[in-house]
Amino acid sequence: MQGDAGNLVDLDRLYDAVRAEKARIDILYANAGVEDFNVPLGSITEANFDNTFNVNVRGTLFTAQKAAAFSRSGAKFGRRATDSARARAKSACSLITP
Repeated sequence: MQGDAGNLVDLDRLYDAVRAEKARIDILYANAGVEDFNVPLGSITEANFDNTFNVNVRGTLFTAQKAAAFSRSGAKFGRRATDSARARAKSACSLITP
């Protein structure tokens, strides 16, 4: 299934499919990230910022939040930011269930 991690309608569509197919999520690894290191600081537009924030922050947060409804009781969430030099500023979020 293809979608935009920063688009809540796309996330709802994803979780509707999960509900229909599996009804539970055991492991979630939300890894989405975009960047545009070629845009000079003085040239960054609202559109540049919105796209980066929507995917990197909003998408990861709401992906994990929506997944929590499908987890077993007692699930634990973990988030780690990877080395931006190595991973080009991508972030990861995981849902771990006992």
